[in-house]
Amino acid sequence: MKYDKMDKKGGAFVRRILFTDVDGRRRGGRRRPGAAAITAEYEGFILTYAVEVSYKDAVSALRYCFKHYGSTYSQKNRMEEGSYDCSSFVWRAYRSVKRKLGGDKDWAPTAADLAKWCVKNKYMIYAGTVSTDKLLPGDLIFECDPSEANGRYKGIYHVDMYQGNGVLITVERQKANREELRDVMIARPCLDKTSGLSAAAKLSAPKAEVKKNSGGTVKLSWGRVKEADGYVVARSTEKNGTYVKVKTIRKGAATGFTQKGLKKGSTCYYRVKAYKKVKGKIQYGRESAAVKVKVK
Repeated sequence: MKYDKMDKKGGAFVRRILFTDVDGRRRGGRRRPGAAAITAEYEGFILTYAVEVSYKDAVSALRYCFKHYGSTYSQKNRMEEGSYDCSSFVWRAYRSVKRKLGGDKDWAPTAADLAKWCVKNKYMIYAGTVSTDKLLPGDLIFECDPSEANGRYKGIYHVDMYQGNGVLITVERQKANREELRDVMIARPCLDKTSGLSAAAKLSAPKAEVKKNSGGTVKLSWGRVKEADGYVVARSTEKNGTYVKVKTIRKGAATGFTQKGLKKGSTCYYRVKAYKKVKGKIQYGRESAAVKVKVK
């Protein structure tokens, strides 16, 4: 373990704080956005803290959220002083640092329209199931309904801001202990240059349904996803539980999957997602809505 040179302070030797990437590489004077660690030693004690470094404007936007957290939630009065809904909350946070999300400096778009604007302007960087390890404080997290039953862009119905350390913040509450986010789109408004969503993230969520359910056999079907190279089918015993992969289908033209030998009377849930090979690596699109099956 490497440290900076020794300094004598208060009669004890204190080693200066060393700022490194999580893989141990030392950072220079410029604090690049991303995960990092701060390590310090004092009188034989070594302390290491994990930190998340983000953009200056993103941190300032978060300060606005902390200041106004707990304000009145109101869709009707969302643009009035002291009142917010989810999208006007994050919009005004970034307006406080002179970033005009949505293109209108005087009016906040809905969460769905804000997401659509982020895609168009290439601020959207992830979609589908996303680990919070990939996020930076200040990122916007759009929650989607894969069925798109609400008729809005990508079925989006809510937006939060990422606070850091697995915590999301919105007007009236914080959501903690999130290691993985499902059915989301992630925007990073402080990026000046980005290629936008990957080819895989642009894949639509399959619209899966039960085609057959009899004799312990379940057959799922879905519409073909444009530009997909294949699909992954996963199953869980709970709608919001852990889904375990049961089949990888290596055909982009495939539109169904059959599973046999299931216990009659049991209940299970299926999700399907498309994937695409990009430079030899597999990248996944958004998952379908959970399909409930009571096995006959």
